[in-house]
Amino acid sequence: MRRGALAGVLLVVFGAALGATVLREPIATAASPFQNVIIGNDSTNPVPVAEQNRDANGNVRVHEQGTAAVHEQGTANVNVTNGSIPVTGTVSVASATQRVMHVASNFELPKNFALNTGFQDTSDCRALAAFIKPGELSLDNSDVFIRTSVTGTSIGDQQGNTGGIRTGNVWYFASTGGVQFFAPKAELVVINHDEDNPRTLDDAWLICQR
Repeated sequence: MRRGALAGVLLVVFGAALGATVLREPIATAASPFQNVIIGNDSTNPVPVAEQNRDANGNVRVHEQGTAAVHEQGTANVNVTNGSIPVTGTVSVASATQRVMHVASNFELPKNFALNTGFQDTSDCRALAAFIKPGELSLDNSDVFIRTSVTGTSIGDQQGNTGGIRTGNVWYFASTGGVQFFAPKAELVVINHDEDNPRTLDDAWLICQR
């Protein structure tokens, strides 16, 4: 009786040991739902994937539909707070203190003729000057002057002719005491004093000093 019981105990112990050794790997494998997979694809043979975020037509969905709204419409207003901004290349800078009016170009003046270039708005000018490229003209100091006016609409509104102080081919319209001449409207006049021949004026500019 005791021998039978002892044999049963030994059989149970032997079975447990056998299960712990022989069946350990299959049991461990069956208990894990995941498998280790090695992927050998590289950048020349990528793994194909499928986009999941598609609509009923197979198109990939994006956040905005139709025309996307942006903050600025038309020309954006930009506020620059930089103390200085570095720039490269060619930059054109408009002068806030001067305005240039090109009043004549390649104009043929008949003999003994005065060219009136037309009244310009000089209401923002503190002083005026004329830059002349005489071309064929032989100009005396008194052959260039300005006509000043309040409205510039008629000769009757003209308040006077003002000669300039000449430096080369530039006339500065100021008194000999240095007082600058100015007016709401001003017109440049260039004279061809040749009694026999027409002469061509290359260019003339009226410069406004603000």
